[in-house]
Amino acid sequence: MKFNPTFLLPAVLLTYSLVVQAEAPAFTNADQDKDGVLSMEEARTALPDLQIRDENGDGLVNHAEAESSIEGLSLPSQPDAQDKSVATVGMAEYRLIVQLIESDSTDA
Repeated sequence: MKFNPTFLLPAVLLTYSLVVQAEAPAFTNADQDKDGVLSMEEARTALPDLQIRDENGDGLVNHAEAESSIEGLSLPSQPDAQDKSVATVGMAEYRLIVQLIESDSTDA
């Protein structure tokens, strides 16, 4: 009887999806204090491979800081905060960051 490795495919895909999920938790898990924005500490915990710098020292991740730290990232301006150094990273922006990270890891 020959060994047919195709039956292992579902297990491999499940393992891969769990690894990706472990690397980038959902925003509701990343936002530990549930304030709706990503702090530097939360970003470092949720996305440890990223080197986001707190350029203005406020303890929060803003659009400008995320964009300068993540190659290829371009976050849309928020209507109430046109200045990207003021606009904080919330759920929508976090999802864009995770999508970019995941697409980069699958391209590698």
